[in-house]
Amino acid sequence: MLVVRDDNKAIREAVSLYWPSSKQQFCIFHLMQKGIKDRKKKQKIINNAKKLYEAETREEFYSQLTIFMSIYRQYKYHPAFKYLYSHVEESTQFYGIPNEFHLSAKTTNRLERIFKEIKRRHKAFGRFPNTKSCQRWIYALIKEGLTPQYRRIKSAQDY
Repeated sequence: MLVVRDDNKAIREAVSLYWPSSKQQFCIFHLMQKGIKDRKKKQKIINNAKKLYEAETREEFYSQLTIFMSIYRQYKYHPAFKYLYSHVEESTQFYGIPNEFHLSAKTTNRLERIFKEIKRRHKAFGRFPNTKSCQRWIYALIKEGLTPQYRRIKSAQDY
C-alpha cells in the first residue's frame, strides 16, 4: 500500500518498478533536515513544520500549511523552503492509510534504527558458516527481537 523512503532516486525508481500501484511516502525527518544551516532558526522552523504533520486529516494539514507559508513567506525562495513545498504531496501520502499506521508511516527512522541494530549485533556475533545461516539469524532477530512493538498492530492487509 505505502512505501516510506528518503529522496534517493534509485529507491524511488525501484519502488515504481516493483510496486507500481503503491504510494510513496517521503520521509518527513529527511524532508525537515534539508537545507537550513542556521541552527537556531532551523530548530524553530522544524518544530513549526512538525506541527503540520500532526494534523489528523489531509484537509487539516493543508489548512495549517497555508498558515505556515504565510508566517514564513519571506523565505519562500530559500532553497530549503522550495524543497519542502515541492515535496508536500509526497510527504502526505500516509493520510491514505488507516490512522493507526500514521506514526510509523511518516519516517524511515524506525527502519534505519533496525538496520543499525542488526549491524551492531552482527559485529558482536562475528562470522556465519554460510549465507543461509546469516539470513535465518537476521530474520529471527527482526521477527522476535527488534520489532516486538509492531506485532501488536494488525497487518495493513486486514483493512
